[in-house]
Amino acid sequence: MNKNKNDKGFTLIELLVVISIIGVLSSVVLTSLAEARGRARDAKWLTELKQIQTALALYKDDTGSYPSGSTRTQQEFKSVLGSLVPKYFNEVPVSANSIIPYHLMYLSCDEADCSSLGYSEEGYVILFTMESLEPNIKPWPGSLDWYLVGSPN
Repeated sequence: MNKNKNDKGFTLIELLVVISIIGVLSSVVLTSLAEARGRARDAKWLTELKQIQTALALYKDDTGSYPSGSTRTQQEFKSVLGSLVPKYFNEVPVSANSIIPYHLMYLSCDEADCSSLGYSEEGYVILFTMESLEPNIKPWPGSLDWYLVGSPN
């Protein structure tokens, strides 16, 4: 058992094991970080939806009805709800995320059957997508990735 004093350092196997452990740990951390960022974007998006709902309620108080019309694209959404700007909010929120865009559709209940969805016939429904599944929000019937919020009954 003669140990040579010049054998300082690590073997190649030891270095490879350490590098592989670091790689596994970093992939776990990056995955968790990506999920947390997605949840943060969803939370911001839900806050903006609440602002839209508040602006629509204020608009109804002032005019006696919700804006009419329906939308299928972001530009249509901005144009239908453009009457709320600047009195009720500064700008109509749209997705700023180009990688995973949020989609919005506005349906006034004079053009859609809102009673079948549980909303007032004089109200509105906003359909939207999110990055992650949200159990506390009503899903669009028959859809896995569209959610809806609407005017209070």
